[in-house]
Order: sequence, then C-alpha cells, then structure tokens
Amino acid sequence: GHQLLAFRNVRLDQAGEITCKLKNDLGEATCVAQLVVMEDPRRHGPEVKPPKFIKKPVDTEVDMGGDVKLECTVAGEPEPDVTWFFEDRELFESHRRIIRKSGNNHVLKLRNMAAMNAGKYTIRAVNMAGEASCTFKLGVNEVEEIPDRPSAPSFASRISDARSLKGGKVRFGCRTMGIPQPEIQWCKDGRPLTSTDHVQIGRDATGFYLTVSDVAPEDEGEYSCTIRNDSGKASCSARLQIGGMERNIIT
Repeated sequence: GHQLLAFRNVRLDQAGEITCKLKNDLGEATCVAQLVVMEDPRRHGPEVKPPKFIKKPVDTEVDMGGDVKLECTVAGEPEPDVTWFFEDRELFESHRRIIRKSGNNHVLKLRNMAAMNAGKYTIRAVNMAGEASCTFKLGVNEVEEIPDRPSAPSFASRISDARSLKGGKVRFGCRTMGIPQPEIQWCKDGRPLTSTDHVQIGRDATGFYLTVSDVAPEDEGEYSCTIRNDSGKASCSARLQIGGMERNIIT
C-alpha cells in the first residue's frame, strides 16, 4: 500500500532523520531519509506592515480668510501612499492648497479659507499590506468686521499761496484724513465754487484739487477748502495773486 507523512508550517527544529519501518508476520523492512529545513531568504527582508496613523488631525475651526495647516504621521511597510480628500473628492495642489511630505509626515496647507472649504476631510493611506483612513471636520468661522472708529477730518497737507501771470494755470491741492472720508467744499472769497471749463474740481491719487485755467485778473483772491464729516470739520485757505504779461506759467 501507499503511506504518507506530511509536515505543515515546517520549522527549523524539525530537521533531521526520518525513518519509515514496515513490519508483518514474515519480517520487517526499514528506510531512512534526511529532512533538511532551509531558511526562506525573503524572511530577512523588511517586515510587511499595513498602514497605521501615529498622528491624526483633529476637528479644527479657522476664521474666514485665514490659513490652516493640517498634519498627520503614518507608519507602514512598505511606505504607504497618502491621499487627501475633501467631501470624498481627491485634493490636488493649487495656489490656495499645498500638499507636502517629509518622511512619514504629511501636511496639507489651506490658504485664504472660505465658507465653501468647510466640511469633511479624509486622509487615506495604502500599501500592499492594507489601508487605513481617518476623517475629521474643518469649520470656517465668519469674521464680523469691526468698523473703524469715526474721527474728525484734518489736513495731511494744506493748500498754499500761488502766483500766476495772466493766461497761466494754477493748481491748489490738499490731502485729507478722517473717518468716514470727509466731503470737501471749495470757495473763492467765501463764495462756493463748482466745476466749469475755467475751474476744475476733483480728486486723484494725491488728494483733492482745484485747478484754474487761463488765469484772468478776476481770479485773484482768497481760495479756501472746507472738509467735513459726521465728527466735525476743518478749513484751510491760500491766496492767488495775478500779475505781469500774458504767459502760461504753472505754479
């Protein structure tokens, strides 16, 4: 007949001489074999381990418009691949989103947070031994804007006296301060002025201005500007003198 001896999960200590003995009424017979157990060279390589989170992000809140840095540490052998998700959609780098890795540390930086960035974030780590994931929530707080404290108007720079020949061009300019932004009123000899082809009133990057073109003798006099807001008012004045031959001079 046929006889079988089988070993499972062979160990090194099972190596040795194996004897098979046959016996009946007419006699007996014996045979011997050697069992040699060799180490698997693959067992000397790195031990395979599934991903495991050593450090996880926690639920976090950030002010609207602010930045946030989210970090995790993942162990595993071989080194796991880590992917970030927002509401189950994979995240990729952009001008407002930075994804970085250093060893087994992984970082997601989010800039200029908006309400649409609030929600569920997931980190998934995968290697040949398995996978692991963790989920956390990120909230975005609306920031109540605090209005600037009102302040009375004042001059950062005032208008100055000017001289011009007949036919010239003169510009008066001033810079103002105050909260809210002051309104301005220009006057000549106490009478309010408005923009015309001869007199231009406006505002540019340097502040408020009044320009007199093609100066005539009747333009001589005192020019003033008054600025006001809900907290008060302030004024300054300057004189324009006209004289000499017709000539185009800008003062």
